[in-house]
Amino acid sequence: MKKSVVILIALIYVASIAIVGFLGLQAKSYNDVVYVESIEILSEYSIDKNTGSKFLIFDSNVTENNSIKLECKVRPDDATDTKVIYALSNDCTNATIDENGLLTFIGDTSRYFSVKVYIYSNQNRTISDEILVYYVP
Repeated sequence: MKKSVVILIALIYVASIAIVGFLGLQAKSYNDVVYVESIEILSEYSIDKNTGSKFLIFDSNVTENNSIKLECKVRPDDATDTKVIYALSNDCTNATIDENGLLTFIGDTSRYFSVKVYIYSNQNRTISDEILVYYVP
């Protein structure tokens, strides 16, 4: 090969490395796992000034079916597994909650009571939030 062809190929090679480095082109990995960092309760709630706990007052006169939908979102928005798990305190006999966050009050609904709802990340159970829901007949 001629010396000028080898020099031209070397210059093109060096220039392409410089251009790629300058533009910051990076390989894209399509199987990245984005982990859940936190859970945010979107339903309107209040915060107890003394304890900092989240609470919600459910007035049974507002709905006919004694149910309330708890809305939650995981952060970051692009987390790989955005599913959350809803659970009630072990001693709860006055309510049920389904996998979509629909809290339904059952049993003796003629008196005031409260229910503690726990929300866990499906990806990492240590990431959670909780809210106390007060039932007002």
